[in-house]
Amino acid sequence: MGFIIHENAYLRDSWNWIDFVVVIFAIVELLPIGGSVSLRPLRAFRILRPLKTIKSFPAMRMLISGIIQSIPALINALIFMVFILTQFAILGTLLFGGNYY
Repeated sequence: MGFIIHENAYLRDSWNWIDFVVVIFAIVELLPIGGSVSLRPLRAFRILRPLKTIKSFPAMRMLISGIIQSIPALINALIFMVFILTQFAILGTLLFGGNYY
């Protein structure tokens, strides 16, 4: 139905962007480039390809979107936990940081 312009085109769906990027990187790796450019670390994006199956399961899509929406709250909880653990580390260093004979 088209690549970009048509209403149902391949790149109009954001889930297809991952596939497109992976294929482009694979093609660029095959080209003989003058410098020693290595795109092998970018192969990690291939891990994201199975996420396209979420599109076919509406309940799974709701679950994943809920997890993504909870990330800011989890970051706040992580910052609070690091703050508390830092206080305990300082306290432990002050109380028990002496010589160990």
